[in-house]
Amino acid sequence: MESVAIATTASRTLPLPFSSTPLHRHRRSGFLPVAASKRPNDDEEAANSSGSGSGREPTSLAPYGLSISPLSKDAAMGLVLGAATGSGWTTGSGMEGPPAASNAGGADRPQVSTLPWSLFTKSPRRRMRVAFTCNVCGQRTTRAINPHAYTDGTVFVQAEDIPHITPVGLSPFGTSGKRSIPKSPPDLASHRTGVEWRRSNGEAKQSCLVAGGGAETTAAAMRVVWRKGAVRLVLVSAIAWAMLMLLALAFHLWSCNSSVGFLSEFDVVLVHAALCRKDSCQIPVADDPNAIVIPKRTPNRIVKKLSYITVDKQDKDPSPLFGGHQNWKQREESFKLNATMKVHCGFMENGGADMDSVDVKYIKKCKFVVASGIFDGYDIPHQPSNISLRSQKLFCFLMVVDEISLDFIEKNTTVKVDDAGGKWVGIWRLITLHNLPFDEPRRNGKVPKILTHRLFPQAWYSIWIDGKMELIVDPLLILERYLWHGKYTFAVAAHKHHRSIYEEGDAIKRRKRYARPLVDLQMKMYYYEGMEPWSPKKKVPSDVPEGAVLIREHTTMTDLFSCLWFNEVNLFTPRDQISFGYVVHRLGDALKFFMFPNCEYNSLFILHRHTREHSSKVEWAKTIDEIVKKGLKESRGGLGLWTPYPADLSSVELPAVKRTSPAGR
Repeated sequence: MESVAIATTASRTLPLPFSSTPLHRHRRSGFLPVAASKRPNDDEEAANSSGSGSGREPTSLAPYGLSISPLSKDAAMGLVLGAATGSGWTTGSGMEGPPAASNAGGADRPQVSTLPWSLFTKSPRRRMRVAFTCNVCGQRTTRAINPHAYTDGTVFVQAEDIPHITPVGLSPFGTSGKRSIPKSPPDLASHRTGVEWRRSNGEAKQSCLVAGGGAETTAAAMRVVWRKGAVRLVLVSAIAWAMLMLLALAFHLWSCNSSVGFLSEFDVVLVHAALCRKDSCQIPVADDPNAIVIPKRTPNRIVKKLSYITVDKQDKDPSPLFGGHQNWKQREESFKLNATMKVHCGFMENGGADMDSVDVKYIKKCKFVVASGIFDGYDIPHQPSNISLRSQKLFCFLMVVDEISLDFIEKNTTVKVDDAGGKWVGIWRLITLHNLPFDEPRRNGKVPKILTHRLFPQAWYSIWIDGKMELIVDPLLILERYLWHGKYTFAVAAHKHHRSIYEEGDAIKRRKRYARPLVDLQMKMYYYEGMEPWSPKKKVPSDVPEGAVLIREHTTMTDLFSCLWFNEVNLFTPRDQISFGYVVHRLGDALKFFMFPNCEYNSLFILHRHTREHSSKVEWAKTIDEIVKKGLKESRGGLGLWTPYPADLSSVELPAVKRTSPAGR
């Protein structure tokens, strides 16, 4: 096989068919658009043609055989425009040039194009032509090639109409600046042959790739195979690794946000503890709700009879407050335990929080309650999962909403109405409160959360979860683990970060969850009344709870605690995590409650985001004057912060706080 590659720097004068003026083209070395083959008899044929005096224009630019023949102006312009638009003249492969009839000179005369090769190729990069003859089959082939690859790299071309022949290579320049021309390879037993050229130590070397050849041939072939195989292996490995990561992420998201219905309740806890949260842990609960034995109710020992104040004697307002007008003396007396007690506990006559008659009738049958609440339309009900058939029959799942939230839920979820007129979203029965008792949605949410025993007076046991949560553990297992197993009547989780109410108050101010001066005023009252910062010497694990989950047996002592806790929320700020520890402090050992680890709390539910965040202007206030001047004072809650305290608090300095969480600034 022979192959000739030609590069020139000479200037040529080419006559164009539509102009009599010669056009001088100066081409740089290595970028001449045409590289044609040169055969041994080309010079002789060119001399004979010149001497014949036929007047025919030479068919090649001596000594390289470049043939020029005139075209009409329209034909030439059509070819130029076709090449400029990328629609070159090819037969389909993108590499072939157009066939051209041979001039006089023999059947073996090279088939050479009459115009630059870039006019006939799909790729504008292939601006050089190479012609060669296969030594095995004798096939003469012409191809368009990339001059840059021809000059600086390696070019592989294939004989025409012989698809099984491997590419033939042309080398780059050697160190001498001249192109090395490959010699004909030895006779081959098959049609598989190739010539690969590469630079090595500054010299152009040639190696024949022959199927079944010597050691050099085998090594070269193996290098090509290994090179391609390594690239493919890397690509396949990268794709496989990416797919594995996506699969793991998908399983993680699915397991953390689904009911995982094919797993048992106990397995769900393990899955979520292992995959979903680093701060969750295994809950030591029974794994079969049907095997739970419900014990007898806890007897009332300290407070045996509890009643509630529903009308204030001094209240002459036609629109009385939901929490009443509790004075400082009544507040102090409520913490003194007696066998018979009567205290403020919300639900003052005509104070608001009214239910529909159909809902009042329904809740009378509810002895076991799972309660939640949504106010101001910033959540939608999330269906509990892993609930046994026994619990579905035993528990009432009650979702307390206001009118705004009911409208929002009806627009965004499916609400079904039963024959009695009750409204349902899945397992949740919607309980609508009318005439909301407070201006702030946060305070309104405390009514079903803290005063569950007042809203559902027939309930023996209740589990409260915030509206943004999805319960994932059977409620019977929860009561067994947190109440019946240890003979407790109240259970709540310890806070993740804070132990002292003063740490919690500092975090509230940094997060701007309520007006800073009012939070300070409440904590000064508590500090003045003897509420010390938490220390390991205290009998409780923490003074600050995670209030999103409350588990209660409704005894008189538990109900009293809830009333006193609500009264603090009603009198001061709506931040119930501050007032919880204070009420526990005032009751001492009378309340037998279980504060369980925070990691277990995180394994009871899936936490969802609010549909929107609630914020009020009073939460951003920095001074008392700002609250007064801008009219940010609440009209039906927090009135204890505006009532003169019976002692001078100006000299009270709050204890130093060591910040244990990155909350706010």
